[in-house]
Amino acid sequence: MAHCFPTGMASKNNRNLSNYWQLQIAIIILATGLFSVASYPTLEGWGLWLAYEEYGFNFYVNSLPSQCDRPLHLLPSLIAWLSPGRYDIGCMILGGLLTILRAGLAIAIARSLKISRGAEFLVFLVCMLQPVWPASGYERFHAAQSSFVLFLSALYCCTSSAYPINYRALLAGFFFSLCGFMIYQALFLVALATPIIFFLLTNRSLAKTTSIVFWASCLTYLIFQTVITHYFPSSNASSHKGPFTIGSIARIYFTVWNSGVFVILSLIAIGIFLFLYSYLNGASIKRQIAVVTILLLSPLCGIIFYNNGSKLNDPDRIMLPVMTSIIVMFFATCHFRRSTQIVPAFNWINLSCCIITIVSFASLMIESLRCLLLQLALLHQLSEHSHQFNDTTSVKLVDNTGKYGDVYTFLPPHITFATRSYGIPGKFEICTPNNVLKKHPYAKRYPIRTTPACEKCDSANYSTVLQIDYGKRVFLLGRSIIVHE
Repeated sequence: MAHCFPTGMASKNNRNLSNYWQLQIAIIILATGLFSVASYPTLEGWGLWLAYEEYGFNFYVNSLPSQCDRPLHLLPSLIAWLSPGRYDIGCMILGGLLTILRAGLAIAIARSLKISRGAEFLVFLVCMLQPVWPASGYERFHAAQSSFVLFLSALYCCTSSAYPINYRALLAGFFFSLCGFMIYQALFLVALATPIIFFLLTNRSLAKTTSIVFWASCLTYLIFQTVITHYFPSSNASSHKGPFTIGSIARIYFTVWNSGVFVILSLIAIGIFLFLYSYLNGASIKRQIAVVTILLLSPLCGIIFYNNGSKLNDPDRIMLPVMTSIIVMFFATCHFRRSTQIVPAFNWINLSCCIITIVSFASLMIESLRCLLLQLALLHQLSEHSHQFNDTTSVKLVDNTGKYGDVYTFLPPHITFATRSYGIPGKFEICTPNNVLKKHPYAKRYPIRTTPACEKCDSANYSTVLQIDYGKRVFLLGRSIIVHE
């Protein structure tokens, strides 16, 4: 008779597995809800809303010449517009869908690589919650999120068909990867590095499948970009604003360091986890050195933005390729398993990493929701005054809070786009009095001009002046906004 586990032990394992799945489902539901709410339009989203409302599908078609090197860049916004309801509701639906896809793909890749349950849960959290990418909760990066999902899809095709090689799956992976570049090119260098990471940290079979998919898609995209930019020289790809220098590399590392306390803690925690996992599984000294080296070099994937100085200063862009390279490294490191057991003390390290990941996600999501509430509070207040406005009304909004005019809170001139999307007539401009401290942490990263000083705005140019002040009521994420004469 074959050996089997005692009944009590089997039932205990079943209960643990059931609790594990219930915990994952609960986190997916919570994260999906939060990402959906946070995906309300910001910055470019208001302009896209107006463009789709006025021109419909023709807006997407007419935008192709200016986006020819990434012809699918506006596809996520088109999907949001085609979703049931208004454009803002479509953005929220798309944000929730992308969250579910990230979670499902992370679990699928971990299962195909036979990663241990503890490591699988951590990488599931990192892929879905994205605690090291400050912009993960904003609608304006839905294109970047879509490219990340397509990258994970391509990676799953590679890992699921490695033993034996399934060339149909690899063809699908090639298609997913290429479509990802056609949407957003930020992960191009990560795709180039992925086969090398798998070769150094796991085995040649996974390195082979990933090289077939990612290197082929990178080469195809380079050929496409070279040809298309020859005929459309005004495209984004050819708009170089500066040469690549050593200073660009230094700026990238500074941007990573400037991405936030919790983001840095998450990076350090994940790095410690990966090194200890490799060490405790009996990896060679060369493999352990490779783990540390790849971790230290991961910010170099942000060099893809070298041609734009403002983007090099922006953690919202730089941290996407950095995060993705670390996730690839996570899969490669945790796939390598030699010992059958991890020492019990390592479970506490795993738990600590999970807690830090969740705390970092919460801090980023709170900031996203804060910006969302500031936007909606002002729009609802202006809608109550809309009976005073008409299409020729020019309104000066005096911001006595110092909160408005940042990248995610009506950077000029997006307040007018937002009010038009809400059906509020008139033209609006936000200014800040000289005696009010501007609280614009995001705008300082670029740096970019925010709201003008109210004292420099000629009152003769405005037909109405309204004051933006704090109300007396206090909410969980900030104080209420009052607009008055």
